[in-house]
Amino acid sequence: MTRLIAAYVTMSTEDMHDFEAVKEAILKKFEINPETYRQRFRKDSVLKGKMPKELFTRLTGLYERWMRPTGKTREEIGQTIVLEQFLSMINPELKSRIMEHSPASPQQAVEMAEAFILTSGL
Repeated sequence: MTRLIAAYVTMSTEDMHDFEAVKEAILKKFEINPETYRQRFRKDSVLKGKMPKELFTRLTGLYERWMRPTGKTREEIGQTIVLEQFLSMINPELKSRIMEHSPASPQQAVEMAEAFILTSGL
């Protein structure tokens, strides 16, 4: 509850009356972002007693929050998936170094990876 209040009181008076601004401040304070939903999407499992439709609904919701597909092109969504797969397949140390710089695309991640390899000999 304290973190929730902290997120709210740091906002401007104008933003306090804007639902989307309040929502974004809370999500930021609790460090909930697309990466959070990606991890939940990938690691989710079927709980005993849950029906397939419930699992499907949960996965759909997590996908929507992870990808935020509204307003994105098919290519942009594909780039996100390719970036995720690229990062999952490379050396964990290299992945960590790339993630520190938040690459915007798989191409940028590849460039970072190559630069890190050349400079550090990974």
